[in-house]
Amino acid sequence: MPLRDQLDTTLPMAEAVAYVLRERRFRAGRFKVGYQSCDDAIAQTGYSDGPKCRLNARIYARNPAVVGIVGPFGSPCAWLMIPVLNRAPNGPLALVSPSNADPGLVRSEPTAADDVLARLYPTGQRGYARVHPSEDYEVAAGAMLARRLGDGAVFFLEDREVAAQGPRWLWFRRAAERIGLRIAGYATWSAQDPSFRALAERVRASGVHAVYINSSVEANAGRLLRALRTALGHDAAIIGGLPFLPVSELFEAAGPAARGVFVTVPGWTLDRLGARGKRFVRGFRATQSGGRVTPLVVYAAAGTEVLLDAIARSDGTRASVTRALTTTRLPDSTVGRLGLDARGEPLTQPITVVRAEHGRGRGDIVQSLDGTVPVDVITPSARLVGAGEPR
Repeated sequence: MPLRDQLDTTLPMAEAVAYVLRERRFRAGRFKVGYQSCDDAIAQTGYSDGPKCRLNARIYARNPAVVGIVGPFGSPCAWLMIPVLNRAPNGPLALVSPSNADPGLVRSEPTAADDVLARLYPTGQRGYARVHPSEDYEVAAGAMLARRLGDGAVFFLEDREVAAQGPRWLWFRRAAERIGLRIAGYATWSAQDPSFRALAERVRASGVHAVYINSSVEANAGRLLRALRTALGHDAAIIGGLPFLPVSELFEAAGPAARGVFVTVPGWTLDRLGARGKRFVRGFRATQSGGRVTPLVVYAAAGTEVLLDAIARSDGTRASVTRALTTTRLPDSTVGRLGLDARGEPLTQPITVVRAEHGRGRGDIVQSLDGTVPVDVITPSARLVGAGEPR
C-alpha cells in the first residue's frame, strides 16, 4: 500500500478512537481514561515495522498506566505484539484490533503448527480480540455467492504469488465441501504468463457459470478478466475478494471487463449501518477534511467501544479488563449488535457483496468502495470455516 494511501486509511482510524472517547467524556463507567495515539510504522517506508511492533508492545507492557490498546492495523504486527502483551505484568494486557483479519490469531489453522496458539498466548489466558470479520469468513461468503450465481458449480483460479501468501484455496475448498458447491476446476497462473487465452478456454470448457479469482489487481488480474469475458461473456459471475479493491484500479487494468465483477468486503458498508452507526458517521464526517469516511473508521470506533465496555465492567486492573473482553455483549455499537466469544472473535461476521460498476472516484483508500453498488450481505456460519468451540 503506498504511503499516502496508508495514511489516508490509518490516520482517520486513530481520529475515530479519539472521537469516541470525547463522546464518552473520556470515561469508561466509573473510570476516567486517557488516550495516546502511537505509530508502528517507520519513516523510511511508512509501513508497519516488525521490530517497532515488538518495541511498542514492550513499552505498553512496562507502563502500568496502560490497561488496554486499540490496534494494531495489520495482522502481522498483532502476531508480534500479542506474546509480549500476554506476559505483561498484572496482565495479560488487552489488545482490541478494529481491522485484523488473520483467523490464525484466534483459531488453529490447517497449515499452522500445533503449538502456534500456545506460543501466541504463553500464559494460557487470551488477551486479544478483534471486531472485524476474518479472511476465511470472507472466502466462505465468496463460496456461498458462487453456489448461488453459478448453479452449484465454480472454477477456482489463483495467482501463484498471491497463493503463497495465504491458504485462501484451502478455506474456499473447505467451505465449498460444506455447502455442496462443486469445484469444476482449479488452476494457477503467474503474473509473467504472456497470455491468458488458454486458461480462459479451459474455464469455458468446464461449463461453469461462476469463477472465483484469488488475485490482486497488480498480479495481471486485468488481463485475466479481459480473457475471461471474451471466453465466457458478461453473463458469467466473476467473484473476487478484497484485493480487487479499489475498483478504480480494476477498471484501469481491465477496462469494461471489470464491470459486473462481484467483490466480497468484510464487514458492514456505510449504507448498511444501523441508526447508531449512521449517527457516528454523520458526526465524524464533519470533523474530516473532505468529509470522507470509510468502513474501517467505523470499525475503529467499534473497537474503542469494546475496550471501554470491558474497562467499565472491570475492577480497573489489566487482568480484569482482559477477562471482561470475552463476555462482551454490546446491543448497539457503531456496527450494530456486537458480541465476542471466549477467543475474542466476533459472534457474527457479516460480509458485504458489492458489484463493480465504474472506475470513477478517488479509490486511494483501503476498502474504498467508490464505483461499486452494494448487492447483498452474507453471514457465513462458523461451521463453514471450521470454527469449533473455543479452546
